[in-house]
Amino acid sequence: AVRSGGLLLLPAEDCRDGELHRQPPPLRLPDDTPLNEWAMRLNEWKQRQLSWFEAFPKWVQFEGGERWRGGQPLMMPSLSGCRVMIDGYLQQGSMAMLDEDVAAYLSRNACRRVFAGHQPHGQCPGVLRHPRSGITVVVADTSFSDGKADKSANAADTRGAAVSTVLVTRNSTRVAGVLADGTCHRYELQLQGIQDSPLDALVGCRFTDGSWGKTVVGEQLQLCRGEGFVQHLQLVPLQEAIAQLDDIFK
Repeated sequence: AVRSGGLLLLPAEDCRDGELHRQPPPLRLPDDTPLNEWAMRLNEWKQRQLSWFEAFPKWVQFEGGERWRGGQPLMMPSLSGCRVMIDGYLQQGSMAMLDEDVAAYLSRNACRRVFAGHQPHGQCPGVLRHPRSGITVVVADTSFSDGKADKSANAADTRGAAVSTVLVTRNSTRVAGVLADGTCHRYELQLQGIQDSPLDALVGCRFTDGSWGKTVVGEQLQLCRGEGFVQHLQLVPLQEAIAQLDDIFK
């Protein structure tokens, strides 16, 4: 995920085990660094960390109790400043608007869609749209779809029956699947938002009660307002949803 605090950061090459206040700082690249170059340098950093881990996979204990092993910054991203791994698009369980500086940077680099796997957002992917830039963010982490799922086969199962596919094409993003109770859901977001169907156009929009359009079930829009890992869901028809739309999305 790309948030304002992590924009254009390169993580530190090393970090200290468990001591946040003693970490080497990450490096911030110039504002005019192209997105492709930033991504390339992040991948190069990742590869260097993997090479260090392959060479030194075991912990080394130093005097005073401090430990070290190769690849530590990649395995401890919060200590090395790897914000693209630890940042997310949620605040207190609900989608949070894309930061303006991030939206401006992505727009300058011709980026219209962002796909992230962190953080968990219930039974199907979370979506947010940034109305001024036209950028759409899809957070497809459903690892906590159903905390009451049958754990007889897998004691760690918090997904249950919920599953979704995200199909990315040149001109659209299609999401379809089933929710935890087996209910089917689907929507398609066109790259040119004005081409969306009326219900699909409300997915990723914010509403006056703080909820966000999450998916389409039948002929209704599912709204989602999060509180931590608890999600308050409701289905509303098109006209009722339009009446509750936040002014910024009208």
